[in-house]
Amino acid sequence: MHGHRSAVLCVCFSSDGSLLLTGAADGTAKLWQVDTQEVLHTFSGHNGWVFSVAFNHFSYEAERRMSDSADRLMVCTGCDDHRVRVWELEDEGDSGRSAMPWRLALDFGAAHDKPNAHRSGVRSVCFSPHDTFIASCAADLSIKLWRVLDAECSSTMRSHADWVTQVGFSPDGLLVASSSYDHTAILWRVADGEALLTFYGHESWVASVAWSPDGAQLATCSGDFTVRLWDVKRADG
Repeated sequence: MHGHRSAVLCVCFSSDGSLLLTGAADGTAKLWQVDTQEVLHTFSGHNGWVFSVAFNHFSYEAERRMSDSADRLMVCTGCDDHRVRVWELEDEGDSGRSAMPWRLALDFGAAHDKPNAHRSGVRSVCFSPHDTFIASCAADLSIKLWRVLDAECSSTMRSHADWVTQVGFSPDGLLVASSSYDHTAILWRVADGEALLTFYGHESWVASVAWSPDGAQLATCSGDFTVRLWDVKRADG
C-alpha cells in the first residue's frame, strides 16, 4: 500500500477491521479501505511527524444492527508539533466510503485548550473504551486526559523522569498505563489523575504497554530485550 511521501510511523485498524489509519513523517495521516487498499482520505494540517493514530470505537457493523456504538466515526492523531487532533466523519449521505466527508472537530493544544498544550512532541494517543476521553503522552514528560465532549484537558499527570512513550486505557476505562524512557511504567486513576503504582524492574527504556482483555495484567516491553508481565488487578483498590 503506497501513498505516504515519507516514513510511515504508526498504523491501526478500525474496530470492525474494514479500515486502516496510518501516520507518517510527511505530516499526514491516511485512511485506507482494507479490501481495496485505496486511500479514502488524507488528514493534513500537522506540522511535523505524526507519531500516533487511533480510531474511536465506532463500528459500521454495530450501526447496521442498531446496536451500541459511538455516534460517528472519529480518528485522532498525535504529532511532533505538540498537538492532538480529532477528525469526525460527517453524514455520508449517498456518497458512501469513496467520498467520506471529514471535518476537524478538535485541535487540542491550538484551537482548543491551548494553555494545557503539550510542550513537546506527542508520542501516543488513544480513546477511552467509551470514547469520553482521549489520553496523550509526550516528550515533555506528561500524560494528559482530554474530555471529548467539552474539549478541555481534565488532568495533566506528571511523575515520569523522561519522555513518555505510550499510554493505554484499561478495558473498563478506569485506569491509564504509561511507559517511559525512565525505565518505568506507571498506573494512573482516570477519575483524579493520581499515580497509583509505579512498575520498576526494566533496565532500559520502556517502549510500550498493553492491557490484558480482563484488565488483570499489564505487559511492558523494553530496550533491555525483555517483556514483563505485571499483576494490576488490585491496583485500583
